[in-house]
Amino acid sequence: MQGVYIAGTGMTRFGRQLDRTIRSMTEEAVTEALADAGAQPGDVEFAFFSNAVAGAITGQACVPGQAALRHTGLLGTPIVNVENACASGSTAVTMACTQLLAGAVDIAIVVGAEKLSHPDKRRSFAAFSTGYDQDEPPSFTSAQSAAGRSVFMDVYAHLARDCMRRSGATVEDFAQVAVKAHHHGSLNPKAQYGDVITVADVLSSREVVDPLTLLMCSPLSDGAAALVLANERGLARLEAQPVRVLASTLVSGTDRRTGDETAVQRAAARA
Repeated sequence: MQGVYIAGTGMTRFGRQLDRTIRSMTEEAVTEALADAGAQPGDVEFAFFSNAVAGAITGQACVPGQAALRHTGLLGTPIVNVENACASGSTAVTMACTQLLAGAVDIAIVVGAEKLSHPDKRRSFAAFSTGYDQDEPPSFTSAQSAAGRSVFMDVYAHLARDCMRRSGATVEDFAQVAVKAHHHGSLNPKAQYGDVITVADVLSSREVVDPLTLLMCSPLSDGAAALVLANERGLARLEAQPVRVLASTLVSGTDRRTGDETAVQRAAARA
């Protein structure tokens, strides 16, 4: 079976960018990825555009990928829009890998783009409220509405407290995760945050929902990234320095019972 390879990558700076549209960020990431792969738009046979909540911010629904890619030279190429919450980008990559392994196409592009910031932060938080089961909403939604924050901060805090009860994890352990993430950001000039921080910095930042402090919480961010993927036939048409994709797996979460494997554990085992 042929392999799948990352032939080119591109990304914008990430951060609160009120002056930028999702189209402009997509165009920047796509242009950079195609150049990195030594490809032209006409070489691409399939495009996957992934996004979660920008439609709620911008009002662009139904054809977000077609709109964002309109002036990239990719219009007319099959474009599939992928919406799968925080897994939208990785889901799009898995779908592209499936196409390439099947030999249906030889070169594909995957774009992940998000527009979360809005002058009225309440609109950004409201967009996140579309990301849970509306028929069976989390019990935290009323508290979130009163607090004026994303409901997922309450969901994550609940999960953190549950983890602490089950495993003996401490708030310092969660602080170490933030320290690690900020260190990784310091290695990427396009990351939203590039400061190196300490556990003390994390623990002394403002509490959002016990046990989570501000530096443990995901920020609102705007940005885009793109990958040009190819199988071996496609690579022969490009001027690339490829990286092979050894595995890409996708599972869905469940209404997990105590002791069940998490979605992360199941996906990792399959990979």
